[in-house]
Amino acid sequence: MARLSVEARTRLLVGLAVLAGLYLAAYSHDVLRRVYSHSIVSDPFEFTMLPPEIGMVRPDARGFGLKHGDTLTSINGQPITGSLTLSRFLATAKPGDTMTITWRSRSPGAEQKATLTLRNPPRGVTPVPLLITQVLLPNFCMLLGFSVAFLRPLDRRSWILLGLMIAFPGMIQSPVDVGRWSSPFYELGMLFRVGAPMTWGIWMMLLGLEFPERLHGFARLRALAWALGAPLLLLSIARFTYEFVRAHDIQVAHAMWDMMRPAGFISLLLSMAAIGLFFAAMGIQNAVIEKPDARRRAKLLLWGSYVALTPAFLLLLWSLAQGRPPMGAAPFPIVIFTFLMMALFPVVLAYIIVVEQALDIKVVLRLGMQYALAKNALIGASWLVGGLVVVYILRAIESEQSGSLEVATALAGAGAIASLIPLQKRLTQAIDRRFFRDAYDAEHVLTELSEDVRTVVEPRPLLEMVGNRISQAMHVPRLAILLKQPAGYQPAFTIGYPQEMVAERLPEIPDVDKIDPRHPPKPDGWNRLDTHLLLPVLSKNGVLGMISLGEKRSEEPYSSSDIRLLRLVAAQTALSLENTKLTAAVAHEIAQREQFDREMAIARDVQRRLFPSKVPQLRNVDCAGGCRPAQSVGGDYYDFSEIPDNEMMFAVGDVSGKGMPAALLMAALQASVRGQTMNNVTDLALFTRNVNLLLYDMSPKSHFATLFYALYDPVLRTLRYTNAGHNPPLLIRGNGPLDFLKPTGPGVGMTRQAVYKAEEVRLKPGDMVVAYTDGITEAMDRTKDDFGELRLIEAVRAARDKSAGEIIRHVMAAVDEFTKGAPQHDDMTLVILKVQ
Repeated sequence: MARLSVEARTRLLVGLAVLAGLYLAAYSHDVLRRVYSHSIVSDPFEFTMLPPEIGMVRPDARGFGLKHGDTLTSINGQPITGSLTLSRFLATAKPGDTMTITWRSRSPGAEQKATLTLRNPPRGVTPVPLLITQVLLPNFCMLLGFSVAFLRPLDRRSWILLGLMIAFPGMIQSPVDVGRWSSPFYELGMLFRVGAPMTWGIWMMLLGLEFPERLHGFARLRALAWALGAPLLLLSIARFTYEFVRAHDIQVAHAMWDMMRPAGFISLLLSMAAIGLFFAAMGIQNAVIEKPDARRRAKLLLWGSYVALTPAFLLLLWSLAQGRPPMGAAPFPIVIFTFLMMALFPVVLAYIIVVEQALDIKVVLRLGMQYALAKNALIGASWLVGGLVVVYILRAIESEQSGSLEVATALAGAGAIASLIPLQKRLTQAIDRRFFRDAYDAEHVLTELSEDVRTVVEPRPLLEMVGNRISQAMHVPRLAILLKQPAGYQPAFTIGYPQEMVAERLPEIPDVDKIDPRHPPKPDGWNRLDTHLLLPVLSKNGVLGMISLGEKRSEEPYSSSDIRLLRLVAAQTALSLENTKLTAAVAHEIAQREQFDREMAIARDVQRRLFPSKVPQLRNVDCAGGCRPAQSVGGDYYDFSEIPDNEMMFAVGDVSGKGMPAALLMAALQASVRGQTMNNVTDLALFTRNVNLLLYDMSPKSHFATLFYALYDPVLRTLRYTNAGHNPPLLIRGNGPLDFLKPTGPGVGMTRQAVYKAEEVRLKPGDMVVAYTDGITEAMDRTKDDFGELRLIEAVRAARDKSAGEIIRHVMAAVDEFTKGAPQHDDMTLVILKVQ
């Protein structure tokens, strides 16, 4: 096994998982049929280990004189060849069918014969115990075992866990008769239900020798393990072989019986000795292991085994004393509690194998109690109590001993439990204060610290407060807070380190926002800090520093709760460090404000000069444009000019963003449009594509512009245009109809592969083209209502008899009247062309 590769082990796991899945499907289906189906029949009697000798007899069969020790000779005239004869007959029978049997009494006498009527298995008030022990627990154990094995295929301990999880469910009494299954499910049932549980003692013994580390240096203990394991394995194989033989051939089974009679008792003794060896090995592991983490794992396994298996052991002893099966030997709540505790055993095993660092028992207990007292758990407990109350009432009704007092008492108890839910926070804090003082104090101190750091604005006092509080709360003797520098991290505050040790700057750590706090990378120089937990101090602007914590005095690993609280402190520390920088920056900003204002005034004047200073004077054309930036400078653009061939160019653009960046990109757009116009590029699709390429090359990513560009021929009264993602300009006809000059391509500067199409419309006297930017239609009043396209159309139509310039002023006034003094959020630009 140790020489198998990962691929070979994975293939073996896949094969085992498929077999286990088929078995679980058949087994769960059989259990559910017994709970919910009315077509299955119960066994009127059972065979002893030596069929056809009869063992336990049900009351119905006992009424015909059948008793323990009698020998069954035939079923419906068919001779008995093995225990499968009865099982296979019952597999096809239905309630109400009859079964004629013949048998010889144990005392000398003639052969007897009787006809039995088959019935459904008896059902209790609730199927909960059966579903938990026979469906949930086997599926949970198998899933857990295979999950860990697939996660750690090279770890021998994960295979021991898998063996335990396969064998563990079979240790619980089952009502399922795998002999009723057809092939190949019968063979799978024999392997998993009959064979696997016989090896449980072996797996437990291996568990003690291999967990949490292989036990070295105890030769006698290993020799004893071999002395127990080898015969136990041989006996298990022999017992499994006999079980298979007795199912098929009673003649061979009788021949083997003398040898197999003591095998069960010897196997039980060896299994108990193997389990005792497990506890002895775990005691030795706890005494000799030196590594703190391994010692914690061994302690968890030992105490987890005690807690999980002791109730089942006591229930087994009680059932043996009562001479009854374990399921019926104790009250219902005790049985449920026992099997729930048994489910804890595989969980403990999986935890100590999978987790990187095991927590101390005290920490595990605290986390478990906190979880149990959490809001959802209390609500779940209330529902569980309510369900138990319902079961109690149903049982009382069934036994005809119910009364109003019992029902009222049950309902009052459920109500009292449910009323505890609002008290869960106070109850959690009280338990923490009483039993977990250190953990409570740490949480309390760190929570207070996350609030206190907000009030400190000086870097040195801030770092001293954070470092000292963390060291005291977490009981960490060594701590370092490092601040980010251009070429690495400089220790700014330390506890427990020699001064010369932390004086040097430490190198960069890549991708600090993605590191595992418990296992950070350690470039050269970081090793001297002996870091057990590393937390980055992050702000929205990047990494400000690091908090390095050494090992706790208790040697316990840092829990998820510790990391959560420390991250909160680191986040608040980052905020305070940012505030100190902001305080210094504000003073610098005030000093620079006057110079900035002067520069913005110059920029505003430069941008104003980029807009056309005069309007082209063409026959029968009235045009005008206007722009009102939201800030000192803006990103809206408009232009018009007269070009060769007696045409007029006009354009309207809107650059993404606002302020100075948008203004700079607007200047680039203006230069691109003017350059293409001066080059007399009359193919508008090519014109726009060239502007797109120029703007794409000179603008940063995620910055682009929308552009409406048009050429108007006043002789032919044709308007050729391209619309690169801009708001569709309005074409208001002189006789009233309204059209939109819709986009013919995407915005410019977005992608180099953009394709554009030119369109053409013919204008008539009285027609008017209104190009605008979204700052007009999206202007909002104080109720966040938009000015909108409809109000724009109404304003233009109301002033259509006026000049183009007067129309612009009328529209701007309409927008101001609508917004009623609300802040302007975007640049507003309007260009109007009227055909006279």
